[in-house]
Amino acid sequence: MKKIFLIVGIVLLLGLSVYANEGIDLSKITTKHDNFKVWYHEDKTNDLSYKDVKNLEFSKSIGNHFTLGFLNHPVWFKLKLFNPSSESKRYVFALNEVFYDYVFLYYEQNKKTIKQKSGVQVDLSKREINNPNAHFYITLDPQKTTTLYVKARPFFATFGEFFIYNEKYYHNNIYKEGFLYTFYLGAVLIIGFYNLFLYFYLRNKVYLYYFGYSLSFGLWTGGFFGGIAFYYIPIEYDYNLHIVTPLAILFLMLFSNEVLEVRKNHPKIYKFLNLHHYLLVLAAFLIFFYENLGISFKIGFEFTNVVAGYIFFFYIYFALKQITTSNKIATLYLLAIGTFLVSITILSLMTMGVLPNTDYTRYGFLVGSFLEIVLLSLLLAYRIDIFQKDYQKTLQKEIYRQTQDLNEKNKTLTLIVSQKQELLKEMFHRVKNNFQILISMLYIEIGDEKSKVVTSKIESVIGKLHSMSIVHDMLYGKSDDDVLEVEKFFKDLVKHLTMKDSQINLDAEDFKLASNTLKDLGLVVNELYVNTIKYTPQDHKLKLSIKVKKEYERVIFEYEDNSLGYSDKQSGYGTEFIKETLQKLKDVKVQIDTTSKISYKVEFKASS
Repeated sequence: MKKIFLIVGIVLLLGLSVYANEGIDLSKITTKHDNFKVWYHEDKTNDLSYKDVKNLEFSKSIGNHFTLGFLNHPVWFKLKLFNPSSESKRYVFALNEVFYDYVFLYYEQNKKTIKQKSGVQVDLSKREINNPNAHFYITLDPQKTTTLYVKARPFFATFGEFFIYNEKYYHNNIYKEGFLYTFYLGAVLIIGFYNLFLYFYLRNKVYLYYFGYSLSFGLWTGGFFGGIAFYYIPIEYDYNLHIVTPLAILFLMLFSNEVLEVRKNHPKIYKFLNLHHYLLVLAAFLIFFYENLGISFKIGFEFTNVVAGYIFFFYIYFALKQITTSNKIATLYLLAIGTFLVSITILSLMTMGVLPNTDYTRYGFLVGSFLEIVLLSLLLAYRIDIFQKDYQKTLQKEIYRQTQDLNEKNKTLTLIVSQKQELLKEMFHRVKNNFQILISMLYIEIGDEKSKVVTSKIESVIGKLHSMSIVHDMLYGKSDDDVLEVEKFFKDLVKHLTMKDSQINLDAEDFKLASNTLKDLGLVVNELYVNTIKYTPQDHKLKLSIKVKKEYERVIFEYEDNSLGYSDKQSGYGTEFIKETLQKLKDVKVQIDTTSKISYKVEFKASS
């Protein structure tokens, strides 16, 4: 009998244990529960109600990470939760996936049917929990098993993850779970706007295309796929904003055409690919205006998938051809596109139900697409480096060519200058001879002339010719010298100016001046000397003094004679010539006294 009672007791305990654990025991959930089974039923009739499914036998089960492929009808999910506590408990029940038209949650609480709604049709501001995914508060009766029924209809594939959160943990940590998408979106936007800056700086449209691609794809992946954008944009615009998908493909095609030089290397295929640009623009139009056109949103999106399904095989082919020529840009491009295509293919196979829904198949494309964007950024950086090196090589070749041209021109100019110098020397020599002939002829005339007045005038002309001859010989005959010695110049000049019955006192310091400056001073002395002869009586012995010295950076020139001077009315062309010549000197200051003598004091800045 004891054995019988023992067996019955064990059976009863096992029965109670089975009954007590019929649902998920929530007493063990301190953070979240993410490993449990969910039963499901496909509503192919699309007309099952909550009352219908309550009496329906759910024969299929899946894990809480699930994928059922592409379905055109809603799916009912069922799971049981056991609250062993002696009081009501509140938890958060979550379906993590934003791409659902609607999500309905049903359960019984205090003998009342609780119904909650989420999905794209419900704005975040109108939900109990402000989250882009379908998250619900659930309150469970004490010491009871509560059955949850979820009706969900996706507008892409039927996949996602169910979670049950401890309410306190949920509020403390839920936003941390969106960090991956936030980081992704932020990083992609930084890369995108950096390339926009490069476009404005370099004016190369490849950077504009890359900005368009990274911005479009970043918004789709981090903004819409991750739900970050719906905190700022009403979620009911989710369908319309999928315009970024065909735009991302369009910009990536334009970018690929540039970096792989498709127009240059494959002109015929380039024309064929260009047709797809218009097709993608059409797809974007259909997506954005699907409601106005009265068509299904999926038409434009599926149209985009068809184009994207084969178009990049062309670019892979172009890249492979260029890799054979050791093109590093093509290598980086192939690595980037290959990484992206592999990760997005894994995601596509998961959404189709071919691969299971795991963290690797669900979120691996984030890593793959981010690596693609980074690799394409490196490609652009390497491309800049190549262009800079090519530009430097081209610049060096152009510099070398122009240098050769300049050398040839210099040789020609040197020959021409040499020839002209020979001609100038010959001309200077002839001019000097002409001066000497004129002076000799005038000396002959003096010998025959008896009038002292005429003789004086002839001597004045001879003196003028002497000074002109010496200036011409010292300056024009020695044009290779940029500077001349002041003391020697004035000694030679005075030597030729000196006439009988005249006395010239010269005080010239030994320094050098620019030849042009000395030429001007020589012409001034010559004119002053002519005026001295003109205004000195014949019965006076002609006396004058010339001083030239240098104080710091300024030259001081003084001329003074013993003539009677002249008034302003008596001044003529010679006086005007002196003034104009002196004004050519740098920073010149002139003091003139012609009332009882001819006195000039000139200061100017030396330019030796």
